[in-house]
Amino acid sequence: MALKVVVADDDANVCAALCDLLQDDERLEVTATAENAEDAVHQVADTHPDVAVLDVRMPGSGIEAGRRILQASPDTTVVLVSAQVDSSLVTAALAAGVRGVFVKGRLGSYMPDLVVSCHQGAVVLDTPAAVDGLRAFAGEPGAPA
Repeated sequence: MALKVVVADDDANVCAALCDLLQDDERLEVTATAENAEDAVHQVADTHPDVAVLDVRMPGSGIEAGRRILQASPDTTVVLVSAQVDSSLVTAALAAGVRGVFVKGRLGSYMPDLVVSCHQGAVVLDTPAAVDGLRAFAGEPGAPA
Protein backbone atom coordinates (compact mmCIF):
# COMPACT_ATOMS: atom_id res chain seq x y z
CA MET A 1 0.00 0.00 0.00
CA ALA A 2 1.46 3.34 -1.08
CA LEU A 3 2.01 6.19 1.35
CA LYS A 4 -0.44 9.04 0.75
CA VAL A 5 1.26 12.41 0.26
CA VAL A 6 0.04 16.02 0.17
CA VAL A 7 2.37 18.44 -1.65
CA ALA A 8 2.17 22.20 -1.04
CA ASP A 9 4.11 24.85 -2.96
CA ASP A 10 3.00 28.27 -4.20
CA ASP A 11 4.89 27.84 -7.49
CA ALA A 12 2.71 25.62 -9.71
CA ASN A 13 5.71 24.42 -11.74
CA VAL A 14 7.68 23.42 -8.64
CA CYS A 15 4.61 21.74 -7.17
CA ALA A 16 4.16 19.73 -10.37
CA ALA A 17 7.86 18.77 -10.41
CA LEU A 18 7.71 17.61 -6.77
CA CYS A 19 4.58 15.60 -7.53
CA ASP A 20 6.27 14.00 -10.54
CA LEU A 21 9.31 13.01 -8.44
CA LEU A 22 7.07 11.41 -5.85
CA GLN A 23 4.56 9.79 -8.20
CA ASP A 24 7.36 8.04 -10.08
CA ASP A 25 7.86 5.83 -7.03
CA GLU A 26 5.35 3.02 -6.41
CA ARG A 27 5.70 3.51 -2.64
CA LEU A 28 4.12 6.97 -2.85
CA GLU A 29 0.82 8.41 -4.06
CA VAL A 30 0.18 12.16 -4.22
CA THR A 31 -3.43 12.55 -3.09
CA ALA A 32 -3.69 16.35 -2.97
CA THR A 33 -1.81 19.57 -3.63
CA ALA A 34 -2.01 23.04 -2.10
CA GLU A 35 -0.60 26.47 -2.91
CA ASN A 36 -0.46 28.03 0.58
CA ALA A 37 -0.24 27.07 4.23
CA GLU A 38 -3.96 27.39 4.96
CA ASP A 39 -4.88 25.18 2.00
CA ALA A 40 -2.22 22.65 3.02
CA VAL A 41 -3.69 22.37 6.52
CA HIS A 42 -7.17 21.87 5.04
CA GLN A 43 -5.96 19.28 2.50
CA VAL A 44 -4.31 17.28 5.27
CA ALA A 45 -7.47 17.45 7.38
CA ASP A 46 -9.56 16.31 4.40
CA THR A 47 -7.32 13.55 3.01
CA HIS A 48 -5.44 12.25 6.10
CA PRO A 49 -2.12 11.65 4.30
CA ASP A 50 0.85 9.80 5.68
CA VAL A 51 3.22 12.61 4.64
CA ALA A 52 2.94 16.35 3.95
CA VAL A 53 5.66 17.93 1.79
CA LEU A 54 5.57 21.69 2.37
CA ASP A 55 7.38 24.63 0.80
CA VAL A 56 8.93 26.70 3.57
CA ARG A 57 8.30 30.08 1.99
CA MET A 58 4.80 29.62 0.61
CA PRO A 59 2.19 32.15 1.76
CA GLY A 60 1.38 31.49 5.41
CA SER A 61 4.72 29.70 6.11
CA GLY A 62 5.46 26.03 5.63
CA ILE A 63 6.84 25.82 9.16
CA GLU A 64 3.62 27.20 10.63
CA ALA A 65 1.55 24.86 8.44
CA GLY A 66 3.71 21.96 9.61
CA ARG A 67 3.20 22.91 13.24
CA ARG A 68 -0.59 23.11 12.76
CA ILE A 69 -0.69 19.84 10.83
CA LEU A 70 1.26 18.02 13.54
CA GLN A 71 -1.02 19.39 16.27
CA ALA A 72 -4.14 18.22 14.44
CA SER A 73 -2.69 15.06 12.90
CA PRO A 74 0.36 13.81 14.85
CA ASP A 75 0.61 10.67 12.70
CA THR A 76 1.29 12.74 9.57
CA THR A 77 5.00 13.08 8.80
CA VAL A 78 5.96 16.63 7.77
CA VAL A 79 8.92 17.44 5.56
CA LEU A 80 9.92 20.86 4.27
CA VAL A 81 11.45 21.92 0.97
CA SER A 82 13.11 25.25 0.28
CA ALA A 83 15.33 26.90 -2.30
CA GLN A 84 17.59 28.18 0.48
CA VAL A 85 18.18 26.69 3.89
CA ASP A 86 20.12 28.14 6.78
CA SER A 87 20.70 26.99 10.34
CA SER A 88 17.85 29.09 11.74
CA LEU A 89 15.39 27.38 9.38
CA VAL A 90 16.65 23.95 10.43
CA THR A 91 16.34 24.92 14.09
CA ALA A 92 12.77 26.24 13.61
CA ALA A 93 11.79 23.14 11.62
CA LEU A 94 13.09 20.77 14.29
CA ALA A 95 11.34 22.75 17.03
CA ALA A 96 8.08 22.43 15.06
CA GLY A 97 8.46 18.64 14.87
CA VAL A 98 9.36 18.44 11.18
CA ARG A 99 11.12 15.19 10.17
CA GLY A 100 12.99 16.46 7.10
CA VAL A 101 14.35 19.58 5.43
CA PHE A 102 15.35 19.29 1.77
CA VAL A 103 16.95 21.82 -0.58
CA LYS A 104 14.83 22.02 -3.75
CA GLY A 105 17.80 22.39 -6.08
CA ARG A 106 19.36 19.20 -4.73
CA LEU A 107 16.26 17.05 -5.00
CA GLY A 108 16.35 14.38 -7.61
CA SER A 109 15.54 10.75 -7.97
CA TYR A 110 16.43 10.18 -4.32
CA MET A 111 13.57 12.36 -2.99
CA PRO A 112 11.17 9.40 -2.60
CA ASP A 113 13.77 7.59 -0.47
CA LEU A 114 14.13 10.65 1.75
CA VAL A 115 10.36 10.99 2.19
CA VAL A 116 9.95 7.28 2.98
CA SER A 117 12.86 7.41 5.45
CA CYS A 118 11.28 10.36 7.25
CA HIS A 119 7.95 8.54 7.44
CA GLN A 120 9.73 5.52 8.91
CA GLY A 121 11.06 7.69 11.74
CA ALA A 122 14.35 9.12 10.50
CA VAL A 123 15.14 12.81 10.68
CA VAL A 124 16.67 13.73 7.31
CA LEU A 125 18.30 17.12 6.93
CA ASP A 126 19.53 17.26 3.35
CA THR A 127 21.37 20.52 3.58
CA PRO A 128 24.81 21.93 4.41
CA ALA A 129 23.14 24.03 7.16
CA ALA A 130 22.04 20.89 9.00
CA VAL A 131 25.08 20.61 11.26
CA ASP A 132 24.83 24.22 12.43
CA GLY A 133 21.05 23.87 12.86
CA LEU A 134 21.40 20.70 14.91
CA ARG A 135 24.04 22.30 17.10
CA ALA A 136 21.81 25.34 17.67
CA PHE A 137 18.78 23.14 18.36
CA ALA A 138 20.79 21.18 20.92
CA GLY A 139 21.89 24.44 22.55
CA GLU A 140 25.60 23.83 22.04
CA PRO A 141 27.81 26.74 23.12
CA GLY A 142 29.15 28.66 20.15
CA ALA A 143 26.50 27.32 17.76
CA PRO A 144 24.91 29.83 15.37
CA ALA A 145 21.71 31.37 16.70
